[in-house]
Amino acid sequence: MTSVGLPHPRTVILVAVYALGAFTLAAAVVTVDKPTGERLVVAVFLLAAALLAERFPVDIHGLSAGSTSLATIFLSTLAVIDGWQTAAIAGAITMGVVEAMRRKSLDRMAYNVCLYILAGAAAGLVTHDLIPGAEETGLAAPAAFYLVNILLLAAIVAASDGRLALVGAFIAHTSVPALVMAALTGVLVALNNGRGPEFMLLMGPPLLALAVYQTWTARLLKRRDELDRLKDEVVAVVSHELRTPLASVSGAAMTLQRRDLREDYRERLLTMMGEEAGRLNRLIDDVLWASMSERGLSPKIAPINAGQLARLSAEEASNRAPDGLFIHGAGWGTALGDESQVRRVLNTLLENAVKYSPEGGDVRVGAAVHQGFVRFTVSDEGIGIPESERERVFEKFHRLDPQMLHGIGGTGLGLYIARRLLERMGGSIWIEPRKSKGTTVVFELPAQGSPTHTPEGREQGEEDRVSAAVGSDAVHGGGWRPPRMEVG
Repeated sequence: MTSVGLPHPRTVILVAVYALGAFTLAAAVVTVDKPTGERLVVAVFLLAAALLAERFPVDIHGLSAGSTSLATIFLSTLAVIDGWQTAAIAGAITMGVVEAMRRKSLDRMAYNVCLYILAGAAAGLVTHDLIPGAEETGLAAPAAFYLVNILLLAAIVAASDGRLALVGAFIAHTSVPALVMAALTGVLVALNNGRGPEFMLLMGPPLLALAVYQTWTARLLKRRDELDRLKDEVVAVVSHELRTPLASVSGAAMTLQRRDLREDYRERLLTMMGEEAGRLNRLIDDVLWASMSERGLSPKIAPINAGQLARLSAEEASNRAPDGLFIHGAGWGTALGDESQVRRVLNTLLENAVKYSPEGGDVRVGAAVHQGFVRFTVSDEGIGIPESERERVFEKFHRLDPQMLHGIGGTGLGLYIARRLLERMGGSIWIEPRKSKGTTVVFELPAQGSPTHTPEGREQGEEDRVSAAVGSDAVHGGGWRPPRMEVG
């Protein structure tokens, strides 16, 4: 006899909410007293306000969900003025339209629509049927609306992954906004009952100002938290990157004090100390350049021989490249920029290409003029960059291998500095979509004799960008291949 497993609690909750929401909406449509005249105008006005408020929610600092909606005010007011049926229908329309605009999944859309149906119905039933005289103040409706939201949120979160702490955080951060929205609902109801529905329009400017101010404050606090996180991250990254070379230098210095040390071993230790000292110097240099790029580093714009710079950068990198890695450089064109800063960008890209090519292969540096810009490319055959990381790698302190799974260290500042420097020279930098193995990084600068700002030149097709990467002869149709420089 086979046993049949019980359904997952999340499935049970979803089915129950879907069924109850569908039944409530059907009952509302069948029993609603269709508004006409002034009632219809008020209902349409509140529905439009709810749609707008739901489409542009207000940010809340410290809330994982990120924001809350002022639609509660207008749907609760509608429940007080016109009953639970109208509020339930308006809730379904509001959430359905906004979720469709956001292109949410069908299960999430259905759950949120049912949530607003049930919350709107609860607001109306509590006001008109459960609490006598509640329609006079209008405070019971937003309270019921908020409680239904909380209970359904708690149910689905707990059933999905047991994160009840998230529900506690949601209550803690939304309780005060909920009280404010309840008070504003009471004001709208009082204006409608005492002076007429047209006086509810007087609440428009204060509500808009409240939403703008709250969003602005939440974003400032979020920015502060981000700066605190970056501060902690820079201390962690720099400390980690300092520890390894310092330990190597310290160990080598202690070993060199031995009198019986062989001469060849002594030379190797001195070489290693020089390399680690250079690594320390580059680390400090990265931190200083990042600081200068934040403050504003004025570039000295002058013509740059792009082809010569590409070839020289490739030759310098080949001198430091490990066995099995071959670096090629070629190109043409005259760019406008600060040569020392452009050289730094190229060196950063080449260092990354070497670092992320542990199995060797070819690294190619190219430059070519393309629609008013000189386009530089650095491509390798290494481990590549995932599609989701193509933009994030330009963030400060972001590293592809933070846990050193591939044994690749770094501060995560190189590409961030490169983008900042290029932007100050009127250029840009991006990573090409991945077609096979490896990575292709492209950056461009204004070409001499061309307009310094040509946005159209940055929206080219894939074939144009690839053709610019291989040098002048390839661009002009020849079959030339850059000379192969083997380092062994």
